[in-house]
Amino acid sequence: MFYIIAMIGLALFDQITKFIVLRSPGMGGQTELISNFLYVNVIKNNGVAFGMLGNTQNFIIALTSFLTGAILAYILLKRGQQRRLILIPLTMIAGGALGNLIDRIRLGHVTDFIDVHFWPYIFNVADICVVAGCVVLLLAVLFPALGSRRKK
Repeated sequence: MFYIIAMIGLALFDQITKFIVLRSPGMGGQTELISNFLYVNVIKNNGVAFGMLGNTQNFIIALTSFLTGAILAYILLKRGQQRRLILIPLTMIAGGALGNLIDRIRLGHVTDFIDVHFWPYIFNVADICVVAGCVVLLLAVLFPALGSRRKK
């Protein structure tokens, strides 16, 4: 149950940040938060990572729904048998995917707004969840000893 609540919490946090940015006065263009580093720059993204697969919303919605459902099923079936270092990043990936899926279904695009000037792409909280989850999952798979407890 923890993983489901965490997944929904991540998706809600993503939606709340988007709501705040879209409803805040003066956020229509680029707004500087930290000089020469961090900006709010609201854009509509019709694709997936880095704008790939642009304007294929039905396909992206179907694929995201299937993959999120598969991750959720895996978490529910394996939660007592699998290491947390596998389940937590899967939860992050599913939560981020769900946050962007809500945008796609509700708006027909994903709202991106975090603009870090050393990175050429604009992203959102859901994207951070997906990328961080993928990095942690990759490390957990490549280095299985990570997060395992040593027997005393």
